[in-house]
Amino acid sequence: MDPTNSLSAKLTPEAQAQLAAAANVYGLPPAGLERMRPWLAATTLGSAPLLRAGWDPRLGVDMILQVDAKARGKAVFGLETAEQQARFLADLPEARQVEELEATLRDLDAFIPRVESVQAAWLKGDQAQLAALGAPLRATRDPGLDAVVRMDRNRAWAAWIKARLGRPGTAMIVVGAGHLFGKDSLGDFLAVQEITIRRS
Repeated sequence: MDPTNSLSAKLTPEAQAQLAAAANVYGLPPAGLERMRPWLAATTLGSAPLLRAGWDPRLGVDMILQVDAKARGKAVFGLETAEQQARFLADLPEARQVEELEATLRDLDAFIPRVESVQAAWLKGDQAQLAALGAPLRATRDPGLDAVVRMDRNRAWAAWIKARLGRPGTAMIVVGAGHLFGKDSLGDFLAVQEITIRRS
């Protein structure tokens, strides 16, 4: 949070109007948004269309599998902590955060159709379609940001998986769909680690 500076003052006039409209549409308190740093506002607004459309974060694949694993007495570990995940965005320069917030505001209306397209491709296991759907986002995203939120994490996860494969036992690893397709995917970094992937 930024208790001394308003969020709107950091935005272009067009983005200010979009922020006010989005707060009204999704029932977000303007005063609360004004105190958020840009990365948090972008994250909050990015989830608003999903929540309004009835998507329940408790019913995500990762959450369902986690609940099931714990019920079976399996150990559950995270590849990252919640603080690490927040830091990926919170530690970005403010100008970069503002760019992401303004991009989020421009794309809010297209968010649900895009997510539904990704879901349909994921359910079919259509890697080519997933890559095609992700290509426009990667093409417009700043390379530095893409490295922070996707590429560097994939590289780190591949190293973790390599180390885990050197220990006995079986592990299930669950990551978001966006990490599994396109250039510099988790699979690409596993290949660098000389790990062969077989789809079943």
